[in-house]
Amino acid sequence: NFVDDLKIFYARKRMGSNYHAEVPLKIAIEEDEYQLVIEGRADGILIESAEEEITFADNFNHMTMPEDCKVTIDEIKGMYMKLDLLDDAVGVHRAQAMCYAYIYALQHDLATISVQMTYCNLDTEDIRYFHYDYTFEELAVWFEKLITEYKKWADFQFAWKKLRQASIKPLQFPFSYREGQKELAAGVYRTISRKKNLFIQAPTGAGKTISTVFPAVKAVGEDLADKIFYLTAKTITGTVAREAFELLRKNGYQAKVLTITAKEKLCLCEEMECNPVNCPYAKGHYDRVNDAVFSLLQKEDMITREVILEQAKEYNVCPFEMCLDTATWVDDIICDVVSGSLLSRSGVLSFLIELPMLDECFKLTMALNDFTNCAGVYYELTNQIQKKIPDPIGNPRGILKSKAKTKWVYDFDDDKDRSILGSYLDEYEKTLRAGFRIDDTAPF
Repeated sequence: NFVDDLKIFYARKRMGSNYHAEVPLKIAIEEDEYQLVIEGRADGILIESAEEEITFADNFNHMTMPEDCKVTIDEIKGMYMKLDLLDDAVGVHRAQAMCYAYIYALQHDLATISVQMTYCNLDTEDIRYFHYDYTFEELAVWFEKLITEYKKWADFQFAWKKLRQASIKPLQFPFSYREGQKELAAGVYRTISRKKNLFIQAPTGAGKTISTVFPAVKAVGEDLADKIFYLTAKTITGTVAREAFELLRKNGYQAKVLTITAKEKLCLCEEMECNPVNCPYAKGHYDRVNDAVFSLLQKEDMITREVILEQAKEYNVCPFEMCLDTATWVDDIICDVVSGSLLSRSGVLSFLIELPMLDECFKLTMALNDFTNCAGVYYELTNQIQKKIPDPIGNPRGILKSKAKTKWVYDFDDDKDRSILGSYLDEYEKTLRAGFRIDDTAPF
């Protein structure tokens, strides 16, 4: 990462042995039912003493500080904007550094500590500093207020997850299994438990959606995953996925299901100009979005495009950005594969994509290259990809038409090449002939 390399270079270049780069900091706060852990990595900590030379112990985070020492937490940010346009440090950047300052001052019994915000222009390499001095009492009051504001979110998340997990335990498959359906569901569960990839080809009407969603939900109930990310090629398949989750909810599954819609389809303005000057929903968005998201989570479980738009109008916020913020707190996400691929590569939702499920993934092989670094389930791997692959035993789609009970599953190990075509070519004949085993440990 260029920005990280720049930070390390900059840190090593500065102030010699008294400047320590990439210092991990962590604090745990005990609540009634859970532990709230705040941790991060300070870009740099500068420790200076006028009276004596500081000798640093092996355990830097718990060293004894000289009485006259001056400690400065240095937070470095790379950006492309002109630095002279900054009147002050960006609020969230400064807040991050203040958290580090509070943790370090608390753990080292410091009465005062400083924060330095260092901004580097990545084009010109210009640098601009903002410096702040704090007493420990000032930071303690600020930090306590911050934790109090966040606590309602943590309380909600803990209570909801507890409710969700309890609802999954007794959950049963909503239909009588057709021939082959239980084997398919068991194969999906086995793949998730082994943290591998599963490629499925099955005929239309075989019940793929519910046969993959149900075992994925059961896997979440066994703490094998925490969030299901279901990607679809078309709006209609997204509707089918949403209906599958809704069916499980009617049978007792407690979950919040979010449908992420393309930005163009969510924009409330005639022309999509995403800036506070031209968009009334962008102006002051961040002042209102937290309340909008929290309110939404309290009153809705199936969060569709219509629900998002209504909430955005009520709170006067950008519906698309609110939708992305909501994704952090829900259990299941349905998204079209193009938007999902772009969001993954941009990093917007990459931290959420723990268990991806791609429907009709042959329609966008680009997305597979973005998501096959995650253990997950991918089905309908046909058409374009098969045209590029030598077929040693005949056309699988032709076999499926004549033998509707047959399910072809391609199960690739994590340590193999992640290239979809490379993996497919390596495993095609072997796995197609062998099929897959029923996992007797599946809890259904």
